[in-house]
Amino acid sequence: MNSLQDLRRTLVAHADTVHDDGAHARTAIVGDRARAVRRNRAVALAGAAAALLAAVVVPSVVLDGGDPVPADRELIGREAPETLTSLGWSYRFTEGVESTADDPARVRLGTSDVPRLVTWASAADEVDVAVDVMGYGGVSEATDFDDFMLVPGVERARITLRAGGAPAALAVYELDRDVVPEGITRDGLTWRETVGSEQLLDGTIGEVGEAEITLEVEVPESERIRLAKYCEGLSVGGDLWVNVSVEGRFSGAHGGCGDPAPDLAGGSASWLDPEHLPEPGETVSMRMWVSREFGKGSEPVDVDDVRLAFAAYDMGRPVTDVAGWEVFPLIEHEGHRWSLVEVEETTRGAGRVTYTNTADHTVLVEASMSGAGQRTVAFREPQDGGEDRTGSGNGSGMFGILRPGQQASLVVQGEPRPTTRLGFAVYVRAD
Repeated sequence: MNSLQDLRRTLVAHADTVHDDGAHARTAIVGDRARAVRRNRAVALAGAAAALLAAVVVPSVVLDGGDPVPADRELIGREAPETLTSLGWSYRFTEGVESTADDPARVRLGTSDVPRLVTWASAADEVDVAVDVMGYGGVSEATDFDDFMLVPGVERARITLRAGGAPAALAVYELDRDVVPEGITRDGLTWRETVGSEQLLDGTIGEVGEAEITLEVEVPESERIRLAKYCEGLSVGGDLWVNVSVEGRFSGAHGGCGDPAPDLAGGSASWLDPEHLPEPGETVSMRMWVSREFGKGSEPVDVDDVRLAFAAYDMGRPVTDVAGWEVFPLIEHEGHRWSLVEVEETTRGAGRVTYTNTADHTVLVEASMSGAGQRTVAFREPQDGGEDRTGSGNGSGMFGILRPGQQASLVVQGEPRPTTRLGFAVYVRAD
């Protein structure tokens, strides 16, 4: 599967005693596609997205080319599944389109209040799947409705399936809100029980208009907690802040809320390591509130439309580390689960690391770096059309998809520092 690229979710925030993903270097590698920036804009664009949905009526699916099949799942002589499952969520078939002798199969998706999955089939052995507005393009050998791409509800996308003239079809699925994964659900919002290697310790979803929520959890044996955070209904650019504290110590704040989504688990987060937590078995208290002032001593203020939510996940113990970053056995990326199979890392002070996929199946690589200082580090992989994505300093969380024989590289531009470490974690599909 040639997935859409993604950075780990980020929260623009300020931190002192715990790692928050705005200040923490997990996101130091930047420059991923505009789509990743749009999706991760927890501070910058939530209000604008809400206004867009309210002001513009856009059909969620428009079929370009081919013959629409609105109810029949029979496409190019094959039956598309009635439902697809992604990360515990169920998606129901809504529309399908077939290619014609003159045109490939095309689907145009407008914004929606739910995420979509798009799957494909063809008589060809491989197809080219392209999404023009998101910069995605790649070849897939999944040609029997046996793979999919995820399109968030806030995104618009035009998807084209080319099969060298062979019959081809696209099928679109929308989230079924009536089928909810295990976890904590309230008013259509869910903290999932399992997220990659992580297990939900506890979570809360506040009432609309509730300006402050709290949570207490027992510190797990791993001594590693991901504190996932969510808010809605607070416009960007106003004079209000959403604050978070852990054990009374200020963790971070941001001015605005992210894009609305029923799956809360993959949003912005803070990482709490052993040095920030009490001993295993002891209780850690957490607080989230809206205020007019920034920071620890600020007082909660009532806001009619705001909703706050946060949850604590036991991250488990890492398997190893790459370039100083902990690596866990199972991750989620673009609607799929991926399992760690190997790592590739340079010696300290080296300025280049490459990874070539010698397997007979697709792999996902995650690039990590540390100790590079202000030197630019470029990440390149084939599905980006050979374009570099760059960063500096410390970072982890830039992904690439490699088909058999393809290579990814991470290269320091200029002389590397003696402290520089570069590496890849390599994953295979686990679902």
